[in-house]
Amino acid sequence: MENILVCLDNSLQAASCCAHALTIAKMSGAHVDVLYVSDIRSFESCVVAEMDPDGITPVAVGHLRTLEELKAKRIEKNVRNIFQNGNYGEHVDFRHLHGFILDIIDEFVKNERGVDLIVIGRRGEHSGSFRGHIGGTAERIIKASTVPCLVAAEKYTVAERIMVAYDGSEHSEAAIGNLLGLGAVWRGEVHLVTVEAEDAMPGGESPLERISKLLRDANINVITATLSGKVNEAIVRYIEVHSIDMLIMGAYGHSGIRHFFVGSNTAKILASTDITAIVCRSR
Repeated sequence: MENILVCLDNSLQAASCCAHALTIAKMSGAHVDVLYVSDIRSFESCVVAEMDPDGITPVAVGHLRTLEELKAKRIEKNVRNIFQNGNYGEHVDFRHLHGFILDIIDEFVKNERGVDLIVIGRRGEHSGSFRGHIGGTAERIIKASTVPCLVAAEKYTVAERIMVAYDGSEHSEAAIGNLLGLGAVWRGEVHLVTVEAEDAMPGGESPLERISKLLRDANINVITATLSGKVNEAIVRYIEVHSIDMLIMGAYGHSGIRHFFVGSNTAKILASTDITAIVCRSR
């Protein structure tokens, strides 16, 4: 883990995103780029600010740019306070850019330094607050990203119990590789979980044996579990029963079917829990 990209807006998850990035960066020695993007489409015309007795009051584009600059400065101040308080300020760059978020992220990923992990909030500043909701920006980033995405919960918590959902697909293999790459970070319990098909025959070698050995060889404390039933329901139930703090899983399942967001089970799991998740896909 050498480079972490944190994508922020003015949402409640901003502090949580920075805290997660700080934790991982301090353990891995990674450089952190914190990014705030002003969408250039916002400046293409005047926007409605409010209604008054005389009708609609528009805000000029120039005024909107000023507001964006002030917002970026406020976010930067909060970001620098978090990393400086964590004694990591010298390894962090803050950037306020104008453009399209996916294009800018792609430039970061493809440059010489590259990106090993993208950190985003679960919901944007204008998104709803109901359980499991994923904001539109986060959805687009996860769908387009070729590197692991950490989707931060609203409140930061130390990850003492981490769950890896494994189904044998190339994307869940990528999740295992990501965990191994961050081995020094995860020193709590790692629950390696798979769900048997409802019509699976009993007996045979567990698909978890090879993976659990890899993790134990990396000095990771592993607990394995084979569940039954519907995949998303079984995993969400396990998360609740075992008080899992963080979930690591593949972006797509074994079927390889691409839905608008991510794989069907991955989307359902994200929509059924509010914990921090790392979503991985094979490159």
